[in-house]
Parts: sequence; structure tokens; C-alpha cells
Amino acid sequence: MEKLLKDKVAIITGGGGGIGFATAKLFAEEGADIVIAELDMKKAENAKKEIENETGKRVLTLEVDVSKKKQVDDMVKRAVNEFGKIDILVNNVGIYLADSVLTLSEEVWDKVIDTDLKGTFLCSQAAAKEMVKGGYGKIINISSCCAIEPTPGQVAYGAAKAGVVSLTRDFAFELGEKGIYANAILPGMTVTDMTKDFLKTEKAREEWRNKNVLKRLGQPVDQAKVALFLASSLSDHVTGECIITSAGAVMGQ
Repeated sequence: MEKLLKDKVAIITGGGGGIGFATAKLFAEEGADIVIAELDMKKAENAKKEIENETGKRVLTLEVDVSKKKQVDDMVKRAVNEFGKIDILVNNVGIYLADSVLTLSEEVWDKVIDTDLKGTFLCSQAAAKEMVKGGYGKIINISSCCAIEPTPGQVAYGAAKAGVVSLTRDFAFELGEKGIYANAILPGMTVTDMTKDFLKTEKAREEWRNKNVLKRLGQPVDQAKVALFLASSLSDHVTGECIITSAGAVMGQ
């Protein structure tokens, strides 16, 4: 059977760990060459080594702060120089800094919004300009269930991820006729470095498991499989959609 992403090129921001790494590895297994954009280059290089050794696909690692337009534009330029095109962009990178609506500082607000929302916009815009040249591209944004379900202390993160949902629909609406797809994934609780503080104890893990109908915590590969569907031809009639992947914890949105 032909691989789902044979001869495709995918940029994955934050691809050194968690959902980003699981997605990069799965995409490579399905035939794609990979660009990992990271701030932590040690993580990026470790990911590159594992993916190349296990899949035989090429991996380009780039140090990128997605909130900086020049760095994002350079990322896209280097990806095209290396691989000749960009077929897929996964906007996975994100940060979470907790505080309440009454005490959240402007500095923390700006940092979260700049990374999680502005970064998604800058990467999508830069990649889409290249995708339009070839008349094809798939943009996959990792949002969060926090975008639609308030959680204490997540005002900046939730606002940023809600913005990502809106941004996803805007890109889908404006670029659909040009062959560009844009969809979002809204993960529920998933075991990553970002969520380790929520899952420190077995009691905490059990509480989170009991919040969903499948009674298990999400793993990065669970989200990566949905990203693979959206990146492949299997989703060629799907755009502007937000897929909730919470094991049934969030329904009816």
C-alpha cells in the first residue's frame, strides 16, 4: 500500500517533543520529509536522529522563534531551498503560563499570545504563500479544548487557542479556492511536558482519566494520528473544521 504522505514535505513547529515529535515521526513513517522548527535545538537534533534512523526520511532542523517574522520567513525559505516545496504545515508550538484574570501580567499575556496565536499566524501566512504557488497545501493548527471550555488560570492560553480556531477558519475561507486547506485539532488532556504539572500524582492522573468517557489519558500519538488524517488525501473534503480529540471529555460543541 502506498504511503499516505509519499513525496510530501512537512514543517512541524515544536517538533522536538510531545505532540510535535509524534507527528513528525508518524509523517516520516508515511513518506514525508520533515522540517523541525524548534527553540530547543538539543531536542530537535535528538528527534532528527531518531526519525532518520527509523524511517530513512530526511529531516531538517531549524532554530526558530515563531513570534519573530524574519525567523519564520527564513524558516520557510530554507525549507523550500532544501526540499523544493512545502505541502504541509503543522503549527504545534505553544506555551502555557497560568494565572487568573485578576493577576495576569501584561508580560505573560504578551508572551503567550505572541507564541501561540501570532506565531500560528506568521507561520501560516509564510507557508501559505509558498503553497499557493503550487496550488496545494494543508495547514494543521494544534489548538486546545481550552479554546471552547474555560479552565481556571488559563485566560491567556485559552484566548490564544480560541484565536487559533478563528484563524483556522479565516485561512480556510480565504484560501480554499487556491487549493489550501486549514483545519484545527483541539486536544484534551494529553501526556506531554506541558501537562506534567497536572499529572504529577496517580490521584491526579485518575481524576483526569475520569473526566472523559474512554477513561484514559491522551498520548501524543493519538493527536498525531488525527494530524495524519488531515495532512493526507483522506481529508480532501475537509477544511475549516475543528476536531475535538478529548476522548469524549468535551462534546456537543
